[in-house]
Amino acid sequence: MKKELLEMLNKLEETNDVDFYESENTLHVDFNDFEGFDEDGEEIDRNYENGELVHQVLSFLENNCKEQEEDFYKKFIFDDFNVIVGYSSFDI
Repeated sequence: MKKELLEMLNKLEETNDVDFYESENTLHVDFNDFEGFDEDGEEIDRNYENGELVHQVLSFLENNCKEQEEDFYKKFIFDDFNVIVGYSSFDI
């Protein structure tokens, strides 16, 4: 299951739709939904290059995890690993 998820994340990383890394058997995944600021200081949303695959990853996590925890970030708990999901817009 983890292998399938990593394959999808690697494809999304190629289009800069996601950044991720692994530490202590937890995948930390940040979806890049923030483009920057316009001349008035307003936030510019970033459209995903591969929105369909972004949706597939999120559905995969929702449908295959054993448990979910949500605070500011969302944690998906699997048998042998966890995934913590955030968005680049959280870091503004």
